[in-house]
Amino acid sequence: MKIRQALGLTFFTCLALPNALAIPQHGTAENGYWPMGYNGDTFTGVVTATDDASRSITLTYTNPKKGKRETLTASFREGYAARWSDGTTRQIKPSDFKIGTRLKIYYLETTHKVNGQKVKTLWIWRFKTVADN
Repeated sequence: MKIRQALGLTFFTCLALPNALAIPQHGTAENGYWPMGYNGDTFTGVVTATDDASRSITLTYTNPKKGKRETLTASFREGYAARWSDGTTRQIKPSDFKIGTRLKIYYLETTHKVNGQKVKTLWIWRFKTVADN
């Protein structure tokens, strides 16, 4: 009986541990109070580009096992502000994030028409820094 339990525990550990250590690039937000229309979309990656003119930030995730890269570009709405570590509140500029910073962003996807064409926009409404693995 003890061998059977040990084998079961080993099997569970082999399946669960790699999944617990991996941080996926696309994800779902944890439980909480979220804005209306938010579907729980998140993306975790490293800041690879910022553009203050368009208020956008580009995150890139590279799968360590397969080497596959995935990139997501999203924007902050005009006037988006955050409380800083010194206690002040000020508007966010994408260039406030250093290239190489690891972030998890929470975003809303909207679709609108521009010159008769549907355009998809990803709006960042929350973010947090993430420790490296």
